[in-house]
Amino acid sequence: MKDKYRITLQIILVIALIIGALVFKVIPEYKETQGSSDTYIKVDEYKDLVELKINNHTNFALVTTDKLITNILFFDNTSLVLYNQDIEGTSFENGIKKIINILIENNYLKTNDFITITKYHNKTDQIIKNEIVKCLNSLNASVNIIEEKNTIQQKAKSLKIEEADEKQQLKAIEYASKDIVRKYKNNLSGQQITQKEDITEENIRDYTDNVYKKIEQYVRQNEIINQDVNTTTLDITKIPANKRGNLFPDNNSWYYVQDKQVYAYISITVDDVNYSYCYQASIDIYKKGQC
Repeated sequence: MKDKYRITLQIILVIALIIGALVFKVIPEYKETQGSSDTYIKVDEYKDLVELKINNHTNFALVTTDKLITNILFFDNTSLVLYNQDIEGTSFENGIKKIINILIENNYLKTNDFITITKYHNKTDQIIKNEIVKCLNSLNASVNIIEEKNTIQQKAKSLKIEEADEKQQLKAIEYASKDIVRKYKNNLSGQQITQKEDITEENIRDYTDNVYKKIEQYVRQNEIINQDVNTTTLDITKIPANKRGNLFPDNNSWYYVQDKQVYAYISITVDDVNYSYCYQASIDIYKKGQC
C-alpha cells in the first residue's frame, strides 16, 4: 500500500513539475517570440472585415469581433507601420486612435487625404467609421471618407486566390498578408540577421522550437484532429522563427497532425548552411536532421 501511495505522489510531483515548466518557462518564452500581429484569425469567431485604404496606398484590413480589433491584414508595405504595434486585441476606440496616430506620425495620413472604408459584412464598419471621425476631429484633422462594398470572394479573386469556401478564402488572404510581412522583413537593409552572431549549432533549436510551438497553438485553436502533409492549412514557411520576424523555415519544412499531435520537420537555411530538427508529437521528442 505504501508503494502505491509513493508512486501516486511521484506521478503528482511529475505533473506539477511539467505544469510549472509550462507556466514559468515555455509560455513566457513563446509570448516573447510572438508580436501582436503574429497571431492567426479564428475564422469561426470573427464577425467582420473592414478594409481601409489611404489615397490608393497604405492598404490594410481590420478583422473584428463585436467589440475588439483582433487581427490586421496587410496588403502593402506602407501598411506595415502598424505591424506588431499592439493594436490587435484592443477596443475599437483605442485601436483606431493608435492606427490614426501611427499613420500621421509616419506621414501616411495628412489633411485632405482620402480614406476609403470598404465594408464586407456590414457589422462593425459603421462603428469603425465613427471612431475614425471622432479621432480625426479630436486632432483637428480634416480628411475625406469614401465608403465602398466588397465580399471575401471578390477580395480573394483580386489576390488570385482560388479557394471555393469562404473560410478557406479568408485563411488564404491572411497567408497573402503574412507573405507581404515576410518578404518585407527579409528585404530590410540593416535589420537582417547577423548570421554569425545569431545562428549557431547551439541555439538553432530555440528557433525551430518557436515554429513548432506556433504550429501547436494553431492546431489547438482550430481544433484540428488529423491533417496529412499535403492538406495542412498553415503555411509553415510563413511562420517567423525569431522575435524580429525575419527568419523563417525553408521550403523543405513540413508538418502533419495525427490525433491532435504535431509531427514536423523544421528546416532553416542560413548562408547555404542548413539546420534542421525532426519533432515527433512533442516539442520534447526530437532529433537533429531529417525525420
